[in-house]
Amino acid sequence: MEMTETIILDAGWLFFAAWAMVLAAVSVIAFGREILGIHRETDVHGQQINH
Repeated sequence: MEMTETIILDAGWLFFAAWAMVLAAVSVIAFGREILGIHRETDVHGQQINH
């Protein structure tokens, strides 16, 4: 494998890894409550309960 092919391959893997981390972060930000099962406590009228 030539040096340029190696550089392109490495750059591709780095881009893929960075893109995967961005997607994971956005997914956790957007769906974190559903994924982790965290729910806000509300009273009968739908108001948030502060502890």
